[in-house]
Amino acid sequence: MSFLEKLKLAFYTICRPEKLISFNLEKPDPRYTREANFTLKYGVLNAHQNMNAVTIAYDRLCEQHTGFKPLFIIENAPQCEYTNMHASSDFETLDEDEYNAQNPDSRDFPAAEFRLMLSKLNNPEYKAEASEFYGKFSLNYPHKLKALEYINTRDYDTLDEDIDVYLCPCERSTDVFARMIQGYFSDDFEPEQTYAFILMMNERFGFEFIGIGATIMLFYRRENLSDDKAEGLLQELAKIYDTPYEAIKKALWHSAFGSRKTIVLPFAENIEDVVVEEL
Repeated sequence: MSFLEKLKLAFYTICRPEKLISFNLEKPDPRYTREANFTLKYGVLNAHQNMNAVTIAYDRLCEQHTGFKPLFIIENAPQCEYTNMHASSDFETLDEDEYNAQNPDSRDFPAAEFRLMLSKLNNPEYKAEASEFYGKFSLNYPHKLKALEYINTRDYDTLDEDIDVYLCPCERSTDVFARMIQGYFSDDFEPEQTYAFILMMNERFGFEFIGIGATIMLFYRRENLSDDKAEGLLQELAKIYDTPYEAIKKALWHSAFGSRKTIVLPFAENIEDVVVEEL
């Protein structure tokens, strides 16, 4: 990259993050409808690992495609897809050949599979409350707290260069978890616990769920939190992650009390692996 290109990139990063957005759209599979293709995969986003550009891309997709909500795979997509495969195996799933035989004119298998998974997550049988997994794992270690601070203040520690994007046929941002459910290893949140966490962040604190990886989740808010609401959020996170309030507050201050519109939180205990080269 030439000096001029570096200077241009630095200017866009600070002043015009929308200029950093580029999409490589997935070629549609002729077997499926538009809705099913969006669910299967919409494309790949490159936002030069800039969080503001990612949230701008999210807002644009919401505006351009009503009836759909985007999901960004922000970190370690291959591992994320692998754990999704295992996590989904605990739920009833569809067999594509059998589904097509029963619905010969539908051409919507990926969307039908998504809707079935969402219905399973919302089944009262799988319902969980955040209080049920308080202290499932602890972040109360210097290297884990430093990792939590890094992924919430340094975009390049959080975002992969290429981000897989799915457009899910649903109305609520929380629903998109059904496209890439996570929770497989014994020390991590189970899928229903991760989903309960996502619902809590949305319903109690107003964060939209917009991204996930092999270890972390990305949440986005459009309005600043009041001081009381920010303190309530941090107190709840302190219980969930078995970590003193002041330690959580130090790591997440900019996302709770400051102007930063995103917060990145782990569903897996090995958060330090995301920034291992930095610690």
